[in-house]
Amino acid sequence: MTLLMVLYVFVGAAVGLFMGALPGLTVSMTTVLVVSLTYGWNMLDALAFIIGAFCGGVTGGAISAIALNIPGTSAAVATSFDGNPLKELGEADNALNIALMTSTIGGLIGLLIMLVLGPAIGRFALKFASQEYFLITFWGLTLVSVLSRGNPIKGMCSAFFGLFVGMIGMDPVMGMLRFTFGTNILKGGINFVAAMIGLFGMKEVIKQLSKTMSFNISGAVYNIKGLLPKPHLLKKVSSTILWGGPLGTLIGLLPGTGGDVGCIVAYGVAKQVTKNPSRPFGEGAYEGIAAPEVANNAAIGGALTTMLTLGIPGDSVTAIILGSFYLHGLLPGPTFMMTEKHYFY
Repeated sequence: MTLLMVLYVFVGAAVGLFMGALPGLTVSMTTVLVVSLTYGWNMLDALAFIIGAFCGGVTGGAISAIALNIPGTSAAVATSFDGNPLKELGEADNALNIALMTSTIGGLIGLLIMLVLGPAIGRFALKFASQEYFLITFWGLTLVSVLSRGNPIKGMCSAFFGLFVGMIGMDPVMGMLRFTFGTNILKGGINFVAAMIGLFGMKEVIKQLSKTMSFNISGAVYNIKGLLPKPHLLKKVSSTILWGGPLGTLIGLLPGTGGDVGCIVAYGVAKQVTKNPSRPFGEGAYEGIAAPEVANNAAIGGALTTMLTLGIPGDSVTAIILGSFYLHGLLPGPTFMMTEKHYFY
């Protein structure tokens, strides 16, 4: 690795962090923009820049999720459940600190697992058939009752509404139109990011407009030290990191899942296995921030493993990255580690 490649990683991460923090600008959109800049580059430099933007984009989504209660990316939806309440308690620095630290550690866990067990795990993930995907989907729906904060009926109603919205558009199996009501614009379905911004963003806008607020920033103190790593916070969520990283990597290995699914599943598991959280979940629990952030970043390593070892993208972002490999004449697959080992590592 050259110094120039390290620079590309940092610049890519900064671009991804900025884009990910803006609600509505997805990681996929960021990756498309970044890939378009690297057509004439050396593949190693291009890969460093693209992966940096990928990781930065996933992490950046937590910033607006905590500060505005509007997830910057779909992988940060669960982060807002406890991140914003913790900010409302005056601990915005702690919330961001936990998110940044666990995101970094989660990414390292995912990449470490990819390097050590990549080929073996990739082939194992290929054995997942429709039955396993059905069970994962059913498990995700059952988690709704866990995430409903004491009102499972409302949670199940929300789940059924989400299923209805997801069914709008063309059936991907039979090609039949569902619930389009004769409108051409609905044939492609409801965009997930648009639905997410509407549900989270508009709710927060209406909530803030209903308040009587006054602002006084004359005595505000800005202290960058608040964002530096705090070991005592890391110690409190260490057990969450230990299981969240492998869980996120495993979910990332499954084609079509990625950090979007990983963050929700990890949050649901955290509510079930954490016996003594720092606060009740939904009211600013440190574990409620750590679990989704460590999982969605660990899922990056899993998604890349599936892409490199099987030639199958783990999520929408790795599908774009796979296209950049094809542009440079590289064909990821079972023999990729033997023929292009330097690109894999």
